[in-house]
Amino acid sequence: AGVRLGERVSVADVAGNHQRAGQFGGERLQSRSIARHERTAISAGGESSRMGRNKALLDYRGQPLWRHVRDVIAGTGVRQVLVSGALPDLREGEEATPDVVPGLGPLAGVASVIGAQGDALSKDFLLVVPVDLPLLTPETLRWLCVHGFHAPSAHFDGHALPALIRNTVAFRQQLGTMLRAPDA
Repeated sequence: AGVRLGERVSVADVAGNHQRAGQFGGERLQSRSIARHERTAISAGGESSRMGRNKALLDYRGQPLWRHVRDVIAGTGVRQVLVSGALPDLREGEEATPDVVPGLGPLAGVASVIGAQGDALSKDFLLVVPVDLPLLTPETLRWLCVHGFHAPSAHFDGHALPALIRNTVAFRQQLGTMLRAPDA
């Protein structure tokens, strides 16, 4: 069963399904095929003003937090992991897209990634994941993808991110409108 427009997925549902189905049982095959249609944007930009330093660069188990989150996402089988934010010391093969308009939060990061990728992202799903969720698991993200596949977007109840978003023209237009609004 998919998540309907405007419907939220409860985090308690995720935990309950995970316990009942082990590794999500029969959903495993479906999540693999869905993952081929997804690209993931890690929201690693932002000012981290309350923390006083860039949380994407915090050390987590011997590596920057953004690399840990990237590796978790890669465990879902998504086609490509895209990183939004200006990150220093990138290794060969790593790239990040700085926010075109800094200071506007995760939406600006998503818009920057979409803008940098152009038509390569059309009709794909975007799984948008914030950098500050080190305990997130590939199984939880796959569950969101499976249950949100037939909706324009899906996220967990009470949390805007992570979110699965269908990258449609309508979504991109709404994103542009939201970024132009004074309270974006």
